[in-house]
Amino acid sequence: MKDKLNLILIYKPELSEKVKTKLKGLDLSKYKESMQSLIKRDIDLILINI
Repeated sequence: MKDKLNLILIYKPELSEKVKTKLKGLDLSKYKESMQSLIKRDIDLILINI
């Protein structure tokens, strides 16, 4: 997913702020506790690359 999102943002840079807002606002509590840290790590990596 990370690679596809980066590809989309290359061609649609105007979506960057919307993606940032959505990622920062995600509620990770709906995921299993064991997955939350992995998802959070992926989100952090995406936000660094935007």
